[in-house]
Amino acid sequence: MRVVCVSDTHSMHRTLGTIPDGDVLVHAGDFTQTGTLAEVQDFCSWLGSLPHEHKIVIAGNHETTFDESYYHDNWKRFHPENKQDVAMIKSTLSASGCKIYHAHASCALALRHTNINT
Repeated sequence: MRVVCVSDTHSMHRTLGTIPDGDVLVHAGDFTQTGTLAEVQDFCSWLGSLPHEHKIVIAGNHETTFDESYYHDNWKRFHPENKQDVAMIKSTLSASGCKIYHAHASCALALRHTNINT
């Protein structure tokens, strides 16, 4: 099994160039600037163009809209002109076929070890 990991792209994912092939792609947080719907939609479009069979996305501290209680209390700090629709944003990423984890959530991911002769 080949796992490819990226992180901290901050809405610059399209500038990465070629992403290596693999079975699993993990984006380990901070895929947007502030978690707007437009940023998430663009990220999902890019993510959908990648060939990896499994995609795991971890919401980092820049994905402010993924922490509902925090965003509810602080939205004006990040989006003073336009409060974002948290449910719509989360459903957009879910619809892309990713497994989503929040950076503050506790989770364990076990990948079966396979010996590959190279």
